[in-house]
Amino acid sequence: MPYTTPKDVLTAFLTLLRAWPTEPLKSAVFRKGPQHSVSLTGAETALVMVGLANLEGGERSAGVGNNWWHNWNIAVILLVPDDEADPEGTEDTRLDLIEEFGKFLHANRSVGGTTLVGEMTACELFAEQFFANTKQVFRGAHITVQYRTLRS
Repeated sequence: MPYTTPKDVLTAFLTLLRAWPTEPLKSAVFRKGPQHSVSLTGAETALVMVGLANLEGGERSAGVGNNWWHNWNIAVILLVPDDEADPEGTEDTRLDLIEEFGKFLHANRSVGGTTLVGEMTACELFAEQFFANTKQVFRGAHITVQYRTLRS
């Protein structure tokens, strides 16, 4: 099994996300890597950022030969612009976005053809001003997706 690089996994992961046919992911704005600022038109219902977080636990021996397991963590940040006039609606949108992301992940456990497992290992909710260049408050979720691949 050929090794899939983190860059290739992120690219394949984002390609699959961008092609997801169901709302609220379907109309989300997607970004790769950390974003320090954002320009919103006001029509966006969701923003999704995907980047590499870390190699959890370092390399681990696969037991034979020069084979090593890599457990890479992908950081996924789901954001919904808060609406002070409809906080319950905003919260429902955030929860719908998390649920739809879970459906996406369930349908795409293998990424790039060689990744063995993709699983959500953490989901932390927050509400805050996320970007320095705007006063917009976002309701969001920091999600960690771990995937395992073999380097040989």
